[in-house]
Amino acid sequence: MASEIYHGNQSHQVSNGRFGSLMEFGLQVADETARSEEERRWVERFRVFKERAFAGIGLDLNEQFPEVNEKQFWARVYFDVARRIFLRQIGNQKITYWQSSAIGDAYVIARMLCRVLQDAGEKPWPLDTEDEREENAFLAGNPWNDVPDSVKNEALARLRELRGHARPKRPRPGSDEDTDSSRSGPG
Repeated sequence: MASEIYHGNQSHQVSNGRFGSLMEFGLQVADETARSEEERRWVERFRVFKERAFAGIGLDLNEQFPEVNEKQFWARVYFDVARRIFLRQIGNQKITYWQSSAIGDAYVIARMLCRVLQDAGEKPWPLDTEDEREENAFLAGNPWNDVPDSVKNEALARLRELRGHARPKRPRPGSDEDTDSSRSGPG
């Protein structure tokens, strides 16, 4: 038996075990990242849903997360769930066969929530995911940020040129070039 996550005519099926894990991971990340009393209420409502869930139950994203802000919150949570699985911060890390598909499932939930909002006419909003915060920190510290593209391209071309002159290309041992050079030696 499988559980279905859906909105409108879009759906994603997962095993009942995976469904339970995705709810548990979502609640864990939501507990750690809820920023307001309103978000904590959403977490508690989802916790009640999880406690009452049974094999084969579906998750209607519009019904479970009725408010725009709530959908945005859970989209952020499930993008962060995918990241934390990737970083080996949640789930059973003694085995790895489950991770890639679980990352995909969490990501699908997040994208479906974004799609629900887009279908309702919502404009893009800042998700403020852990990935976005890491990217912004990296870009803020990147010394190339304020350099014009023309200067970057010129510097990279010069670097490639210098690398080409810095060390002569040596034949790989056992390659045709290596064999040819050994034949042309004294003898």
